[in-house]
Amino acid sequence: MRAAKLWPVAIVGMLAVNVLATGVLMWAANDDEANAVEPDYYRKAMAWDSTVAARRRGVELGWRLDASLGAIGGDGTGVVSVTLADSTGAPLDGAAVTLEAIHNAHARHPVRATLAPAGAGRYEARVPLRWAGLWELRLEIARDGVRVPTSVRREAVRG
Repeated sequence: MRAAKLWPVAIVGMLAVNVLATGVLMWAANDDEANAVEPDYYRKAMAWDSTVAARRRGVELGWRLDASLGAIGGDGTGVVSVTLADSTGAPLDGAAVTLEAIHNAHARHPVRATLAPAGAGRYEARVPLRWAGLWELRLEIARDGVRVPTSVRREAVRG
């Protein structure tokens, strides 16, 4: 085949690749599992200064937090455990701890729970952790009229 006849085939081929790539990108952008929007993002943005102030208050009080994810069992659940301590290292009992757990690859499916006191500054809840991998744990600790939001990332493994 001569070069004079080959260039129209090359142009049509490049256009076909472009159409195919556009189709793949449109499919990926519209895949419900691939994207997530932060719920109530406008209210959260408007309250950002008060959120930062609440986090700063927790630092001033010296509250310390340690969070862990237990292994995911055969039933698809795992234990989220949070240990709280005050500035002296003494257990911080009497707090209300709420959780919103978000898997990095499945952000459209957050898990919400209230952690129950388990003694010695420890709070736990068994929650559905359908996927292994990295989770963002958004926690809110409330005690004696003080509310401290915080977030940590922890890895969940199948056990």
